[in-house]
Amino acid sequence: FGIYFGLVLLCAVYAILTFLFLKRAIYFYYFLWIVSSGLFSATHLGFSYQYLYPQWPAFNNIFRVIMEIATTMAFLTFTRYFLRTTSLAPTIDRVFKFISYFFGFLVILGFALYPFVDSLGLYLMPSLTLIISVILILILVVLYQTYAKQRQEVSFYLAAFGAVIAGSLVLLASEIGWLNDRTFTVNPYLVGSAIELVIFSLAITWQIKKIFDERNVLSLQFSNHQQELLKAHIEGIEQERNRIGRELHDNIASRLSNLARIPKANDAAMHLLNEEANSLYQEVR
Repeated sequence: FGIYFGLVLLCAVYAILTFLFLKRAIYFYYFLWIVSSGLFSATHLGFSYQYLYPQWPAFNNIFRVIMEIATTMAFLTFTRYFLRTTSLAPTIDRVFKFISYFFGFLVILGFALYPFVDSLGLYLMPSLTLIISVILILILVVLYQTYAKQRQEVSFYLAAFGAVIAGSLVLLASEIGWLNDRTFTVNPYLVGSAIELVIFSLAITWQIKKIFDERNVLSLQFSNHQQELLKAHIEGIEQERNRIGRELHDNIASRLSNLARIPKANDAAMHLLNEEANSLYQEVR
């Protein structure tokens, strides 16, 4: 238990620091999912009742349901960002968004109605199980549809998702008597959940590396573009200089040269004009 909850705390700190550094919503929802998942596991194991609200024993049932709803909501939102369903699967994304809003309403409703309806969890559990089953099916559809466009993300997701599903199935098999409880020294769900946290943390780290690689590529492209602009600017200046030089030499200088030949040599005024034209001709050259 200490290793598991220590891992939860470590991943939560990593997620919130990543969010503060990169300012991307996916890391914040990853943090919320880790915290809510840790609280759900603690409630399932009885630690929340022991340490968070020992004086309210009736609150444990509804708090477990609230944490399950909150965990599902946070995980669903994190999934939307991680698998980029907004752009790659917009129809399913709208369904996910609606379910997230509905679950958020249920969380607020659960806390608000607890003093009056302490058995709310008994009515919510069947509906909640059905909704979660629908979510799992839709997630599998998204993974199938988007695999060709984001193979790395889908591979990470399948590995993490498969670990927690395997742990949950083993736990379910032991609870219904298909497996002997004494063969497990630790909770199989916690093992799957811990593996899931590690895999998603590795996936987040890979995404961070991908972001910085993209930034480096963009920076290099921007630098090359700036150099091309500077080169084009210099070439433009040289071309303009050549154009002005040709214009001065071929047009104005030729006209001055022709003007210098017009005056007669014995005319003083014309002689002065001839000298001035020659002087201007030299200056133009």
